[in-house]
Amino acid sequence: MIATGDCLDVFAHEYVHAIQHHLSGGGAHPPSWLREGDADFWASLFHDARGGVAYARNMRELVMPLARQTGFVSRGNSYYAYHVRVHVLVKLEGPESLLEFYRRVSVLGDWQAAFEDVYGMTFDEFNVVFAQEVLVAPNSSQGCPGDWFEPEPTRAQPSTQVCRTIHGVVTDLAGNPRADVGVGAIRGVPASEDGWRDATQQTGSDGAFSLSVHSGRYLLSVSPGPRAGFLYHHDGLTLTPNRKATTLVDASDGDHGPMVIAYGRLAGTIVEESGGAAAGVTVSLFRGQSSRFEPVLGSFEFFTARDTYKLQILCGMRPLGWYGGDEGFVRFESQATPIVMEDADRTDIKITLPSSVRCE
Repeated sequence: MIATGDCLDVFAHEYVHAIQHHLSGGGAHPPSWLREGDADFWASLFHDARGGVAYARNMRELVMPLARQTGFVSRGNSYYAYHVRVHVLVKLEGPESLLEFYRRVSVLGDWQAAFEDVYGMTFDEFNVVFAQEVLVAPNSSQGCPGDWFEPEPTRAQPSTQVCRTIHGVVTDLAGNPRADVGVGAIRGVPASEDGWRDATQQTGSDGAFSLSVHSGRYLLSVSPGPRAGFLYHHDGLTLTPNRKATTLVDASDGDHGPMVIAYGRLAGTIVEESGGAAAGVTVSLFRGQSSRFEPVLGSFEFFTARDTYKLQILCGMRPLGWYGGDEGFVRFESQATPIVMEDADRTDIKITLPSSVRCE
């Protein structure tokens, strides 16, 4: 079902059941996947029509991936698999066929006979067609072509969409590939709050990514790991949490790449003298006069360009001190130890707060 939490979408789903009952005369109930998938199909169209997530996007980015996880099995309570099966019926004969099916149930008194009458095949024959169809369905993680995900009978028509490729490699500062990094393309302007990614891919052992998208300009989201969440590619900053500071990638007139997204990982721990995690402390990464903040609970992590940095420790906005190399913690910036991010990651930083320094 549509994951919106909006009562109107639930009402739409249930209202479709009332229409099914009315058109069929209340008898010869078809299997659950057909009834529930039909209701989800129309509810998704309704959600689209009233300004929610577009049907094709919902199908590509939510319904299809979750249906794949269940193996498209139409038993149990897999509404996503139900929806995909009905979507394939729409690809065959269009959305009007769903209504016609229930009208034929009323006339023939048998849902299997009505199914064969409307779709020109038995239920068992449809299972074969369905299996073939999901095998050729586009990869849900790619944004183009997207015809297959539209709620209309385009199954037998070749795609006319023009696709572009944004491709490259993710590396560390020494040029070594980074694996298991999520890279996504988001169409639009940096100030947009639309978090949907048009295409996504996880890098392999070679660090490579290739995103198939429609012609346009994109910002790239980069997910180095579960703790980092979504960061954004910027030519000067490498990765930034500030979406509005993102460098747009232009794939309007052709493919874009190969591009290199290179970053260093600067990470460490900050503890109290007793050995426990330092509570309420924030670490600020300074690069020249600019800085980035990260609240910590015993550890911190930044993703950097090739440059020299300093680490400041704060309690809220109140400065406590700085990272001082072997000293660990020092009071003044003049005592701070610069951290040079050149080739290798730095994940060995340890800062121990003396008992005289408290964040309360």
